[in-house]
Amino acid sequence: MGRQQRGSTVGRTDGLEHGDDLADLVFGLAGGPDPEGADGTEARTAGPARPLAGETVVLEAVPPLDEDEPDDAAGARSASPVADEPAVVTPPRGTRVPRSRFVGPSLDQVVEPGVPATMVVSPIPLGPVPEPAPVVGPQLGPHALGRTAAADHPEPVVVPGSSVPPEPVVEPGSSASGASAPAEPEVVPPVVIEPEPVRVVRPSADLVVVPDPAQRRPAATGWRGFLRRATRGVIDLEPGPRERAVIEAATAVRTRWQGPRTVVVANPKGGSGKTPTAIGLAATFGHVRGGGVLAWDANETLGTLGLRTEGAASEVTVVDLLEKLDEFESRGARRGDLGAVVRAQESGNFHVLPSDEDPRRMSQIDAAGFARLHDVLQRYYDVLVVDTGNNPRAEGFMAALAVADALVIPVSWAEDKVVTAGRLVDQLREMGRDDLVERAVTVVTGPWGAGTTPAQVRSWKAWFEEQTAAVVQIPTDARIGGGGPIVYDELGAATRRSYLFAASHVSGVFSALGPATSDLLSSER
Repeated sequence: MGRQQRGSTVGRTDGLEHGDDLADLVFGLAGGPDPEGADGTEARTAGPARPLAGETVVLEAVPPLDEDEPDDAAGARSASPVADEPAVVTPPRGTRVPRSRFVGPSLDQVVEPGVPATMVVSPIPLGPVPEPAPVVGPQLGPHALGRTAAADHPEPVVVPGSSVPPEPVVEPGSSASGASAPAEPEVVPPVVIEPEPVRVVRPSADLVVVPDPAQRRPAATGWRGFLRRATRGVIDLEPGPRERAVIEAATAVRTRWQGPRTVVVANPKGGSGKTPTAIGLAATFGHVRGGGVLAWDANETLGTLGLRTEGAASEVTVVDLLEKLDEFESRGARRGDLGAVVRAQESGNFHVLPSDEDPRRMSQIDAAGFARLHDVLQRYYDVLVVDTGNNPRAEGFMAALAVADALVIPVSWAEDKVVTAGRLVDQLREMGRDDLVERAVTVVTGPWGAGTTPAQVRSWKAWFEEQTAAVVQIPTDARIGGGGPIVYDELGAATRRSYLFAASHVSGVFSALGPATSDLLSSER
């Protein structure tokens, strides 16, 4: 029996069996007499006092008895109490003690020797312990592994009628005394938000490669261009002064303007080179700009524009267009309908509207008729080059000067032709068209006249340079002076280059203007 008292203090938590009184068990473990005598009377005169309700009893684990230790030594060790220490209750081996009466570590854990464990004694009703309520939830079968969470960490059982308050639950982050412990800062991992890919919407125009005007351009003509081609680009020189001038002139001709433009070629003196100049300008604009150009013969008597261009066998003239002009003035007219009355020039990419060889028919084109024709033709062409006649007082001549945006005065270094051109300038000043004179371009064509001296040429040239915007010399070309059709591609390089310079000056006049002159006249009417 003594060996059992010094056994392990590990107790089961299954509760009392057969209604054993916890107080009697504790009192008996303390070594005192049975609280009731054999005859049923109370006996409290010997041994430690029985613990009262609510009193704390300290249980100290007794190390297990060594098998080699004598029973006397063990009894002496267990019977020697320590002064000023609470009574130690050592339950016998195998004794079942209710878990709900202990405060502190669970008795399911092995109590280390020398570490006291407290137990609160509460009055409990005597009698059989009621059966536990059936467990509701998943049932663990006989092959279940481990314990449930409730078995490992049971909740304290509060007996009805007990004066012991339930053990407070210590929440994480707080102390048992109730004071809030400083909570550790919660480490929040950074949230990396991947940006959504942005789809860039771009127009198809970005696919077009536009050459940079400032980009260096290799030489293509002259001896510089010859060296580049002969060395396969090893010697790559920049364009020379003449080639750069040609490039700049072509760029000026391709300039966009605010609406259609009209240039009038005028000199009352016959044989001054009006028709070849009109053909050269129209072919240059059409060749460089890619079309949209019409050369119009407004000579009231026997104009030769139809004879000096390709397709002379056609007999349709400007008078035929005037007779059916009502159709083109309607909104339903199309540009292709003009193909029946104009002549297309393959070389130079421009159209020709010739005059009628019958002077009586040409007399039908008065100032009103000219204005109607001009309004319709401006709807279908970007540039109108008007070749005028020899009568500066004719209605068609005056109507052409009224709608002109630019003026080209062709002359040759002969006294009669120079003087006639000077009188035209005076006439324009009398008409109030000083602006037209100041931006006019003088084109010198043909050979010198008989008896003309270099001093006269220098004097005449200086006069036109002062009165007009520019003077351009067209070299003598046999393909022009022969009297037959003028084909632009057959002209010499110097001739085409000179017409290009003249066209660039005219285009500069067009660019300096706002709305077309004909538009201003229409608004005034």
